Amino acid sequence: MPEAALDPNCTWYDTADAAALELARKLPYKQKREHAGAIFQRDADGKFCYSNAVEGGRDNFAMKPTTGPGLRFVGMLHSHWGPDGHLFSEHDVEQANALKRTSYIRGEDGTVLRLDPDPAPTKARAKRARGAHVGNVLETRRDQIAAAYDQHMNPTPKLVEDSSL
Repeated sequence: MPEAALDPNCTWYDTADAAALELARKLPYKQKREHAGAIFQRDADGKFCYSNAVEGGRDNFAMKPTTGPGLRFVGMLHSHWGPDGHLFSEHDVEQANALKRTSYIRGEDGTVLRLDPDPAPTKARAKRARGAHVGNVLETRRDQIAAAYDQHMNPTPKLVEDSSL
């Protein structure tokens, strides 16, 4: 399984969302392949950073987040492609809940979405969770992600709640 180790060139951010946006910007836009990375938090100051990107398959990815002393794995991001690239799959939801970690996806158009794990998943909730989910919009389109990065490498995510969840 590919290791997702801390990117040695990573800039540390105040929020996991900002680190996820930067990782989303760095993931390749390679058609018909998912790419993924991990989000880490540093215990010393609570700041967030990301891993190197790992390449997955057509509709899946596998990675082993590698942490060191004083570093915790707190989230993951992966790319989606195709017409449903802006939706979290049932597997994405199950994975976020099982790992109890925030999950992010970046669609082909550059839209980045966040899905927070259900704090108490139940069978009834799992049944309602079947199918695809939109999640919360962090940024839309590649140009906005690039613009946020250019503003002193400190993007301010804009969260939009989706009432359909």
